[in-house]
Amino acid sequence: MEFGRLLGIRHRLSQRMPNLFTNATSWSFFGGNQSNAIGDYDENELSFLQLKKHYHSHPLFSKIEALYNEYRFNIKQVWTRLPQGAVQGDFCYYNMTRIANGSLAIFDFNLAGNEVYLNECIGVGIYHAWHAPYIGKLKEQERFQLFIESYSKERPLESLEQVYFPQLKSLISSISIRPCRTWMYPG
Repeated sequence: MEFGRLLGIRHRLSQRMPNLFTNATSWSFFGGNQSNAIGDYDENELSFLQLKKHYHSHPLFSKIEALYNEYRFNIKQVWTRLPQGAVQGDFCYYNMTRIANGSLAIFDFNLAGNEVYLNECIGVGIYHAWHAPYIGKLKEQERFQLFIESYSKERPLESLEQVYFPQLKSLISSISIRPCRTWMYPG
């Protein structure tokens, strides 16, 4: 998948440059939710709290919440050790345009900041696999796998990223993949 390859290139280039950002992106975890400022809130946690509000009485919710909290705890322990740097913050097809020479140009940097590369990689991969317009026969999970493979050819995941990939994907996809087959958001 082309977007995975492009994001991998973008992150590889970012790793080589000094990071001038002092803020995280809206994708970031552990922002504290002290304000609505980008990097100061944790969109994933806020989304989970909304899920909890609607489904706290579901018989499986306590198990789901326990896993969610365990994974967040585990990720928090290694968050600052995961590779990170400057990112655009919203690496999606609607923020790109093809220019005269055939290259893609990226615009809309209002969410740019310092981010854990793996976090943006998984979030963008989930978006493009489950939410972006698609005509074809591949299922969402297959498209996600192709995205990750394309990304990894350009920026191979480090060993710590490989270890925490499944838990971070679970945290992001538990909130991002809608409609989910088990949880249907009301209205």
